Amino acid sequence: GGGGGGGAPSGRNKHMGESSTIIGTCSSGVTGMTDRDILAVINPPASERERTALVAAGNTILPSQSAWRMQTPIGKKIASGVRANFFAVNPTSKSGMIVNYHVHIYKVDRTGAVETVDVAATEDTRVTTSLLLRLKKKHPEWNVGNFAYDNRSSLYTSNKLPFTAKNDRNEPFFQEIVGISTIDEGESMKKRYSIHLTEIAVLYLPTTPAGWADLDAVVIRALDTAVFSFARWEQVLDNPTYFLVGSKIFYAHSDSFPLAPSYIAKRGFYSSLKSCMSGLCLVVDMSVNCFMASGDMPELMFRSANYRNFEDFYRDAERGLRPDSIAKINKVIKNAKIKLNHLGHWRKARELGPPSNSKASEFDYEGKRVTVAAYFEIMSKTKPEYSKCLKNGKLKYPALPTINIGSLKKPVLVPSELISVPGGQSRSQVMDGEMTALMIRHAAVRPEERMKFISEGDSATTTGVVNLIRNDSTAADFGLSKTSLEPMMVPACVLPQAKLRYAGDKMVDPGFNGTWNIDRPQMKFVKAPPAPNKDGSYTYGVLVVGNGPPPGPWKERVAEFTASLEKDGLGTGVKLHRGGDPMPSNDR
Repeated sequence: GGGGGGGAPSGRNKHMGESSTIIGTCSSGVTGMTDRDILAVINPPASERERTALVAAGNTILPSQSAWRMQTPIGKKIASGVRANFFAVNPTSKSGMIVNYHVHIYKVDRTGAVETVDVAATEDTRVTTSLLLRLKKKHPEWNVGNFAYDNRSSLYTSNKLPFTAKNDRNEPFFQEIVGISTIDEGESMKKRYSIHLTEIAVLYLPTTPAGWADLDAVVIRALDTAVFSFARWEQVLDNPTYFLVGSKIFYAHSDSFPLAPSYIAKRGFYSSLKSCMSGLCLVVDMSVNCFMASGDMPELMFRSANYRNFEDFYRDAERGLRPDSIAKINKVIKNAKIKLNHLGHWRKARELGPPSNSKASEFDYEGKRVTVAAYFEIMSKTKPEYSKCLKNGKLKYPALPTINIGSLKKPVLVPSELISVPGGQSRSQVMDGEMTALMIRHAAVRPEERMKFISEGDSATTTGVVNLIRNDSTAADFGLSKTSLEPMMVPACVLPQAKLRYAGDKMVDPGFNGTWNIDRPQMKFVKAPPAPNKDGSYTYGVLVVGNGPPPGPWKERVAEFTASLEKDGLGTGVKLHRGGDPMPSNDR
């Protein structure tokens, strides 16, 4: 927010008063306070929340902001140090600067009028990237090297673009209407946008090592955009070499493994630049991500509905798919990017429609009611783009459901056999427990295997991410091509395993077992928190969650679990009391 009325100052004073009370109380002898006293300070009753007047002047001690380090090293020092996933960058920018442009994109309607809503942050990144590529192609005089574009609102160059116009703030400015690229590499006259580029900052790069060790976050962001620029520009392609997910890239043809019938996982690279005491460093790590399975839409459909093969699926489609099968498919394909093979266009899938040959798919065409299957047969007789996708001028699987790419009120139905699903569509939000466990299993590798993947890639990529950046022309323009191939060595030591201290200074050393042994007698907590019940117990409940009703003798299993839980609690000085019967839930 930005200042304002008289309420802001008094609100700030109240907050500072509460903070001061807590600091002052805790710093003036917290060891003499009971647990209940401390809780009363942290979370007082509503009537006592306003305590500004109770804070005595000079009765507060603010914590020190100075750095703190262990005076006596702990653990066994590793003489040679360890390899970190940091790679030193030797910046070699020729121009010594980065120019930042703000990108505004406005739709142009059919009448040629420019709309007022900036869609740079909301439009499909394939569209925004395509527009910037076409704009650069139309202006060969912009020969200032490669662009680094974040696919949204920020464009960076290593030299200034030769703009002659200026806006009302006296900033260099450029404006032009551009149509999206067509299949034949032409420019569309139907779908056009007005592109506005405004020079908003010139970022000068440091000239000393100390400057690179304390780099401004704005410069870091600009350089980060240039790191994977080669993958960002590829997002306009139907079959890119790399999939881009935020600051991570994944080789499109690398090995993958199934997480669920419609989802796969891939290993890739996370990368980010950091300004450290040793200078500018490239931090690289292995990353694993969930993607929607790519390929022909009919294959994705039968896998989503948990059919073993397409033949069984199509047999049921001819009779009419069950509602649960339709729901499973819709859950997977909703809002997925799809490609219309006969037109080459990309669209978003909304939901399944009726079969292509059903009466429910009929619509008016040239004064007659025709099904979707009949319409495509008519089109194949006069339009080559339709005939090349329809063998003998007819659909091969007319009983398959169509895909609605329109809306519920105005559906646009396309036969599913003429649709393919592009790869690289991240689906991390669909992960359930089982998929997450499989993902972790794929991500958890030994340190030497992880470092080898970072440095060399896998059998499919044949190169590591550092090599990709070193050989990229955009990274070179921004001075990143001299990134070291060798990971940095850092001093390190092996720390002793953690120990747990109980009441009476009794110490438990778990060794390397990975578990605390709480079955030993008299191993109680040093000081337990105040119990809410009069008898000193804590009330808890049991909720049984699963896919459907609990199976088998679940009550006996829960009874065994609660008995073991209460026994372990008593062993550590915490008395537990079950508040009621276990509550089964049929919803996951």
